[in-house]
Amino acid sequence: FGYLDHLPEEVVLREKSTFLAGLADVVLNGYYGVLNQGTLKETRTVIEFDAKFMDLGNRVDNTLAYVRPDNVHRILNTVLELFKYRAYNYLDCITKKREVTEVLLLLNLVKYGRLSAVYRDNLNTWYVEEWEHPELHSRAHNLRASFKTLITAKPLHITLAKFFKGKEISLPNLALTTWVNPHSVDTAHSAQQIVLKEKELAQQFHQIVQAVHNRPAAPGAPAAAPAP
Repeated sequence: FGYLDHLPEEVVLREKSTFLAGLADVVLNGYYGVLNQGTLKETRTVIEFDAKFMDLGNRVDNTLAYVRPDNVHRILNTVLELFKYRAYNYLDCITKKREVTEVLLLLNLVKYGRLSAVYRDNLNTWYVEEWEHPELHSRAHNLRASFKTLITAKPLHITLAKFFKGKEISLPNLALTTWVNPHSVDTAHSAQQIVLKEKELAQQFHQIVQAVHNRPAAPGAPAAAPAP
C-alpha cells in the first residue's frame, strides 16, 4: 500500500494559500504524478475543480484568467520538469552563497495582470512570489487582442527588473521557463490547438524576457530600460 492509501477521501493540504503556492506544495510533497509506481496499484494523479471556487470574483478574470484542469496538468508537469530532484547537504547553507538557479514565470494565472514566480535556489529552497498589475487588468480587453503589447508592457518589466536585481539573479546562469494563460489572449489558433497556443505564447514571452533583461550593458552605460 502507498502512503496515500492511509489518508481519508478528502484532505485539506493547505489553508489560506494562493492557487500557485498550493500547486507548488502538491509537487514538492509528492502528491502529483505517478503514485505506487511499478506496482499493481500504480495510478496517476487526476485533477478535479471544486465548483465552489470557480468564480474568480469579476468578469475580466472569469473570462480571461481562468484555467482548466488540462492547463493545470501542464503547469504541474512543467514544474516537475524544471525543478528536478537535487541532492542536498545541510552544510551547503554554511559553505555556499545562496543563488537562484531555476525560475518559472507565469502570466495571468487566475488573475489578469498577475505575474507569478516559482523559484528555487542552490540550497534547495523553494519560493513563490506574485505581483499584481491593476493597470493591465483595467486594459485587459484591449490587451487580449495584442499579445506583444501585453508582454512588453512596462509595468511587467519594471517588476521583473526589481525581482532579478533584488534576488541577484544572473540570467545567463538561470534555468528560466515561462507560461502564459492561453485564455487571456486572442490568436489565430483554433480551440483544438490549445496546447500549441500555450507553447507558442510561452516561447514568445520567454524571448521578450531574455531580450529585455539579458542584454549586456556597454562599459559605463546605464542598465537597459524596460520595454515600453
